[in-house]
Formats: sequence, structure tokens, C-alpha cells
Amino acid sequence: MRKKRVVVALSGGIDSAFSAYLMLESGYEVIGIFLKLFGSEYSGWFSESRARKVAEFLKIPFYSLNVREKFEKKVISYFINSYLKGETPNPCIVCNRYIKFGYLLNKALELGGECLVTGHYARIKEENGAWGLFRGVDVEKDQSYFLFPLLEKPLSKIYFPLGEWRKEKVHQEARKIGIPALFHESQEVCFLEGMGIQEFLTKEGGVSICPGPIITTEGKIVGEHPGVYFFTIGQRRGLKIKLGEPYYIKEIIPEENKIVIGKREEIYSSIVEAEKVIADKNFPLKQGDIVEAKIRYLVKPEKAEVIYWDGRRIRLRFFNPQWAVTPGQALVLYRDDRVIAGGWIRKGVRENENQ
Repeated sequence: MRKKRVVVALSGGIDSAFSAYLMLESGYEVIGIFLKLFGSEYSGWFSESRARKVAEFLKIPFYSLNVREKFEKKVISYFINSYLKGETPNPCIVCNRYIKFGYLLNKALELGGECLVTGHYARIKEENGAWGLFRGVDVEKDQSYFLFPLLEKPLSKIYFPLGEWRKEKVHQEARKIGIPALFHESQEVCFLEGMGIQEFLTKEGGVSICPGPIITTEGKIVGEHPGVYFFTIGQRRGLKIKLGEPYYIKEIIPEENKIVIGKREEIYSSIVEAEKVIADKNFPLKQGDIVEAKIRYLVKPEKAEVIYWDGRRIRLRFFNPQWAVTPGQALVLYRDDRVIAGGWIRKGVRENENQ
């Protein structure tokens, strides 16, 4: 009887390598695919040579696909344009939507794969006849926040073997086996390849960066910034102003080359609005629903009430005000461990501010 085939996205890192190993151990025919996204042969932790060594170690077929043009069009262009609009982008989410679980998922199915397998720490499972995306067992490494666009994908065709694993245990087992993968984690935007964001925007994006005014929420000019693209909401470092108490960035206005700062209490928002929302059709939202939500990756989900929802735009009122709500980041909603919606933050406002 012919084994069922799966396609594993191999990056050269330990998570994807161990995922491929687990699928082999489960009796599947495994094909490894490496995506050339950008840059040189070795780009951060996306190492083609290392991915090839993993495939050789596991004795599985290996293919390398050049998707640089697609990546530049969908991810890098988005990254640059987000900064031009005064937003702080999240390219990993866009890459997941269009490249890994767009192009590569389609390629995996074309190759006769039952599903696409990746090394993400999240879970996809069927509950009461409905497939859903869930947080991983390892809450410290859970990556479901970056995966909300999968709610519009065929979830039954995607599998995350590490969703039930803790990362520490993955590393322990992989070392025992001797898998020749990279064990360190990427801590920056992969395609920057050591460049700072400003350097990348000027060299690759042709963005002109020039000084401009720093103003308070009352409209008083209190300093000069070196360029709006150096900063994000909630930032204090680099402002180089002395006002007797801490001030933080509240708003970035790129069309006026202006940064607005406020006192700490002014940076909190109770109401968060997001657009281009993708929702789990099996768990319809309605006004008045109480959910848990995250406004960035490295925070715990907090309770919020749905105060507006039209199928594409949503507005939440958080029970506890959120620090530095940042346009361009994702707002992701949960019901228990299940991801029920996600979209792009448009703005955050204080309860007593104009909406």
C-alpha cells in the first residue's frame, strides 16, 4: 500500500527539520521544499545548504524553489509601503498568507501532498465537524498570532506537528537524533540581513528620510526627530528631549513628517479598531460578544467586548487599557484557545477621545 505523501517546508532550522522527522516516524512519504525568498544562499536562518543537509540526513527528496519575485512583490513592497503610511508592519503575517500558505500550499497539493507541514508552534484540528486554528501547547512559543490569515485557507490541508510539543523538548530530542539543523532562532526581520530598518528603506525602498518636528498633544514643538521611520508607537528611546517627565510617541504623521508625543497615560487605549478582518465562519461574531484579544505578539490575550462588527471592520473595548496600540500590527481574537478572527490595527483611542 502506497504511503500518504506530505510536503514539509524546510528552512534549515530545527523546527521544520524535526517536523519532517516526526512525519517520517508517523509513516508518511515526505518531500522537503526550501523557498528562496531573498538575498544570498545563506540569509539569516533560511539556509538552503543546511536544509539540503537535513533532507540528506532524513533521506527524503529535496527541492529548492525560487520565489524571490513573489516575495518582493507581496512582502517587501508591503513592508516599505507600511512605513510610508506611518505604520509598523508585520511581514511574517503577510508572508504566511501569500507565500507559505498561499504559493507553497498550492505547490504542495500539486505535488500530490495530503497537506503542507511546517514547524510552527500552533495547532490545527477538527472540533465538532469544524476545522480550526488553535494556540500551541507551548504558550511561550505559540505562533497562532502570526497565522490568523489561515482562517481563509483550507485548514484540513495544513498540519503543525509541533503544536503539541514544547520547544525545549523539541531541541532535546533533535540533538539526541543528531539532526544537522540550525538551533538558534531568528530575532529580526529575516530579509533585512543585518541592515537597520532605516538603511533598508533608503537603499532598497528609495525612501527619503529627513528631520522634522516633535510636538506634544497640545501642539507645542519640543524637539526635532531625525526621520519618522526611525520610530514606532510607544517608543521613548531616541527622542532626545527633556521635559521633566517621560514622554512617548503617540502618533506618527508621515505626510507632515511629524511625530506627536504624550505622557504615559496618553499612550494607553481602551478602544482598538481593526480592518481587513478575516474571521472563522464557524464562530460568527456579533456586537456584545466578550472575547480575548492580542494587539501584538509578545503580550497575553486580554478580555474585550465587541462594540462594532460589519464583517470586515471590528472595534473592541478592552476591559484593561492597552499600551501603545500600533497601526499596522495585528489584532487577533481568541475564544479559549481557538483563533476566531484577526485583522490589521487601524487605530487605538482612549475612552474619552474622539473616535
